[in-house]
Amino acid sequence: DQETDPLWKKCESPDQSTVIDGCGAIIAANTETPQNLATAHSNRGFAYHNTNRNDLALPDFNEAIRLNPNDPAGYEGRGAVEINSGAIDQAAADYNTEIRLAPNASGGYKGRADVDANRGDWPAALADNNKALQIEPTYEEALEGRGGVYGVMLQWDLAIADYTAALKLNPNSEIANLGLGTALAHKGQYAQAIPYLNQVLAQNGGKDALAAGALYNRAVAKLFTGDLQGAVADESAAKQMNPKVPDLPITNTPAQN
Repeated sequence: DQETDPLWKKCESPDQSTVIDGCGAIIAANTETPQNLATAHSNRGFAYHNTNRNDLALPDFNEAIRLNPNDPAGYEGRGAVEINSGAIDQAAADYNTEIRLAPNASGGYKGRADVDANRGDWPAALADNNKALQIEPTYEEALEGRGGVYGVMLQWDLAIADYTAALKLNPNSEIANLGLGTALAHKGQYAQAIPYLNQVLAQNGGKDALAAGALYNRAVAKLFTGDLQGAVADESAAKQMNPKVPDLPITNTPAQN
């Protein structure tokens, strides 16, 4: 019985390492039905993916799909790994399969929105994020995804609303803090932007893409609030992480005292 079996409790734990151990034991025992084994592989695959071990996640999702081709979870997981590796067309196919199998799978629409964004199809990305949020209004990643789409569309007020909603669900979200700080800066609300960008940098775990963006946007915010020395320091640090970061618009700033 999955509800009382201690291994299944581990396999369905919120803790990723516990999932890997519990599901691994179930898979090794090989006494479950193909459907249950598929669930164990999917659960372990998501745990590997959530801990940035996509090389281990992919075989689990492949095996889950082989064991139970009608279970949408395997396709959702494999799609996430494929997006991560740049296999966008394969990810699109997997998310479309998931949506066909489970029309109310919010994760399928969110995943397909990521495919749309990778392809630069912003109206489609907006529609798919909207669908994910229609199904699951408190879907943090879909709020962040839609906020990003609104940012590309220069609809900063809508982006601010989505990132603010995401931060209510997860105040430590680096993506939402970066997005909100960036959106506020683009609206000219520089002083309000800085605390959100500080938050990204305070907890950034070496994710250079996010850190470089936070540093550059904080440099702009410091520049327009009169802290030229701090702005130049942040710009320099951002360029060390990402040489493609643009130069500060120093000639466009208010006169420095």
